[in-house]
Amino acid sequence: MSISENKIAEIRERIDFLSLVRRHGVELKKSGRSYVGLCPFHAEKTGSFHVWPEEERFKCFGCHASGDVFSFVQQMSGQGFLAVLRSLAQECGVELDNTQELGHKQKAMQLEATALAQAHFFSNLWESPQGQAAQNYLLERGVNKASAQNFGLGFALDNWTALSQLLRKRGLLAFAEQVGLVSPSPRGQGFFDVFRNRIMFPFCSAHGKILGFGGRKLSGEGPKYLNSCESTLYNKSEQLYGLDKARQPMRQHQTALLCEGYFDCLALHHAGFNHAVALCSTQLTSKQLSLLQKQEISQLCLLLDGDRAGHNAVLRLAAPLLTSGLKVQVALLPNGEDPDSFLISKGSKALSQLLLQAPLLSRFLLLSCFPKGRLASFEETLEGIQRIKPILAKLPMGLERSAFLRVASEHTQLPMPELNAKLLSSTPRPTPNTTPIQAKAPASLPPPKPQELLYVAIALAQPSLLNSPKAIPPCELEHLGLRAAIEAMGQNQNPEETLSLLNPSTQQALEQLLLPTDMASLAQKFEYVASELHLGAVERALREIRKQSQELQEEGELSEQSQQLLTEYGRLLAMKQTILSQRKLYRS
Repeated sequence: MSISENKIAEIRERIDFLSLVRRHGVELKKSGRSYVGLCPFHAEKTGSFHVWPEEERFKCFGCHASGDVFSFVQQMSGQGFLAVLRSLAQECGVELDNTQELGHKQKAMQLEATALAQAHFFSNLWESPQGQAAQNYLLERGVNKASAQNFGLGFALDNWTALSQLLRKRGLLAFAEQVGLVSPSPRGQGFFDVFRNRIMFPFCSAHGKILGFGGRKLSGEGPKYLNSCESTLYNKSEQLYGLDKARQPMRQHQTALLCEGYFDCLALHHAGFNHAVALCSTQLTSKQLSLLQKQEISQLCLLLDGDRAGHNAVLRLAAPLLTSGLKVQVALLPNGEDPDSFLISKGSKALSQLLLQAPLLSRFLLLSCFPKGRLASFEETLEGIQRIKPILAKLPMGLERSAFLRVASEHTQLPMPELNAKLLSSTPRPTPNTTPIQAKAPASLPPPKPQELLYVAIALAQPSLLNSPKAIPPCELEHLGLRAAIEAMGQNQNPEETLSLLNPSTQQALEQLLLPTDMASLAQKFEYVASELHLGAVERALREIRKQSQELQEEGELSEQSQQLLTEYGRLLAMKQTILSQRKLYRS
């Protein structure tokens, strides 16, 4: 079975590296940009094993083991690269059978269409005269230029075909229709733009790929807010606005702040609450909750409007949150306020205080449904029971439901058996949600570097060179498709099968390279390119150590960890000098 380059990219996108390392028994603690723990590959008493979740890399400064998510599992399991790919694919639900690999090219073209649309909208807002009105509106809402540009906000012109014409020129019109950017003209001639005269908010994946848009009308007819249609890229029940910006702050704080709308999220980030994400007119779904939990958070705070709609929103969100395992708090703003208006009128310190005083979700629910507790009248108690019934109906039978009933009994001073019977009367048993979580797959890996292409091309021309002592470990190839190709060759897979692992563009780039025809020249070229790639890997490691050392100095952590970095730095410098000396021989 061959594994395509697209599949490798999809596996890497879906795997949460930090969680995977922890599942293999490594306890990690935050330290600067990295997480540190005891190395699983050698015995040690002081942690020298570092994981950088954003870059999906690890490094032990004791035994020098290093690599990415695939290298980690390889070294833990002793399996080859292709075997690890298959194992991880099964774990994260990626189908590897190429006969069932449908729609990858289509998704890639759809992503290209959304990226082009975002660039078009962005240019309209900041470079077009028509964008001035939208800029003024944003300023009135408290969104300055820096915040708007950071979130990639744009503007759809008050024009029926501005985007359609651009997409037509790029050959992307059909794919743009699939993701709801354009629509066929009812007269049967051409296409028209779906978004017109609207401020555009791009919806991004956790890794920053543009999946869809929300548009806020400036004037004219139509709904105030208009979202992209459901597509293979965009499903509003699976997205959280601002997740790409909030992902790393969430992991740092181990906390997420959940608000309701685009402007709320923008205002919170501008005020320094950069762990905020927004629901944007959707109920919290199991998939959105899974997205939050993947960010390694332990606490979630709901920041909602203080009106009746805000209270009702909490009641709707309550059941999945009560069983999520997260510490959930509810911070309701004063009636008539939303986060951006509250920040303008009261400031960030007042909001911080509001968040600190926010009650736990269970406490909030009981106070909302039974505000007078044991002092409530008969009618008030029955009314509260009716309000809390739908929440209980969604709680699974067992510990969660029993614990909630116990707390409700203590709050109302009603006997638990009678309260239980009343709450469960005519309450249907909840149907478990068995829908699997499906992450969006990236279109492809980034293009390979020329030196890596040359290395693989030479190896394809003369596979025996991979047995040379000058050959580099496959993990030093940054491009995962080329790494898979080298691994396959190491398992005696023929060149034709090896090429099938790669995208057509990568195959074409390999085939177009001009290589020496005689064996001696080919071997010399191979050794030189191998030394260049090895040097690049060493220099990347040196840069990372310098960055890590700087962070430790800024945080005042001049300890044994700093000494480990210094020792490793010296070892790598010596290795670099050796490579440079050898390179002079190749050039002479």
